[in-house]
Amino acid sequence: MSHISRAATVAADAETCFDYIADPDLAPLFLPGLYSITPISVEPKGVGNTWGFEYDMFGVALKGEAECIAYERPSKYVWKSTSGVETQFTYEFETVEDGTAVSVEVHYEVTDDMIGKLADATVLERRNEQEADTALRNLTVILEGA
Repeated sequence: MSHISRAATVAADAETCFDYIADPDLAPLFLPGLYSITPISVEPKGVGNTWGFEYDMFGVALKGEAECIAYERPSKYVWKSTSGVETQFTYEFETVEDGTAVSVEVHYEVTDDMIGKLADATVLERRNEQEADTALRNLTVILEGA
């Protein structure tokens, strides 16, 4: 299983950061490649919420369902896939002097289909790291403008 960790400081309070990131409907606005979220059971927000997703990982269409497995407002939010490619996103939020330190840790499965499209697992992992950086930049722009 592959792994990516990233962090950024956002000039917004932890509650604002948490509420935005923990809303699956908003994920396509900051996660590159995620182009569709289909609510399945999302109210009330929290552990057990489920949704469908469609994601383009560099030309490989991935579909699946996901579930919230930790919802500790405003400090931790975790979701994992329950079908499709194995994935887990863990977001943590810590109040700091300049706002909120937001960290994300992603564990994901690399399939033969993905490697076949890009010819090399290392290339795939580097591109995923770049997408994680882009997601955090997108979140910073969105949340600091809120």
